[in-house]
Amino acid sequence: MLIDGGGSHEDRFDMGKNVIAPFLWNKKIRNIDYLVLTHPDPDHLKGLVFIATHFGIGQFWSTGLRSESESYFQLDEILSKKKISRYVLSEKVPPVVIEGVTATFLNPPGREKLERMSRDRMWLNNTSLVLKLQFRDVSFLLPGDIGREAEYRIMREGHPVESDLLKVPHHGSASSSSSVFLERVQPTYAILSVGERNIGHLPNPEVMRRYRRIGSKIYRTDRDGAITVMTDGEKIEIKPSLSGSK
Repeated sequence: MLIDGGGSHEDRFDMGKNVIAPFLWNKKIRNIDYLVLTHPDPDHLKGLVFIATHFGIGQFWSTGLRSESESYFQLDEILSKKKISRYVLSEKVPPVVIEGVTATFLNPPGREKLERMSRDRMWLNNTSLVLKLQFRDVSFLLPGDIGREAEYRIMREGHPVESDLLKVPHHGSASSSSSVFLERVQPTYAILSVGERNIGHLPNPEVMRRYRRIGSKIYRTDRDGAITVMTDGEKIEIKPSLSGSK
């Protein structure tokens, strides 16, 4: 399963071609069983175009929200040409079990509410697909770019957010990782995907303090490089490719 493909708002660097594909090929991976797009922002979408073109794809998962961007049209055309099965996911979809791993969908809400949210582009991040993956006793929470509004909604709905590992929402933005959400999730590990010298000056220092206050061990791609997480369902092993500071 590949969730999102990275990318930049400019076209100067193809994350799919230059980063993700070489990594997968090095691991002798030629086929993606589940290609997942959490939401159609360029920094999540663009890298998937190259992957969809050059890899075998089993299924495509998304929230069903479309984008008017050239990258989205390219991805849509490739999926259609290859006749890839598409699945629209929301909290209304029952959990899926894949070889012992249970995938639970915590966001977005049902179609009617999602369509109302999508009319305001400022709410696009809050429509992100949120996945909780559970393997035996270990759970990972992958929240896309949701902000505090979606965090609160997910908690109000009573969804099970407690997880051993949390991918930090929205690259450590101040609009996400609310204190009450982190207290509910209680992640032992926090994985932050963020570029060096990024234009948003992310992560927000206060957000990082919130993770430290609850005792999470933080790994971040700008300092640690690619971060590999492995689990046997009982313990978690994390291997950063660089020796960055935590």
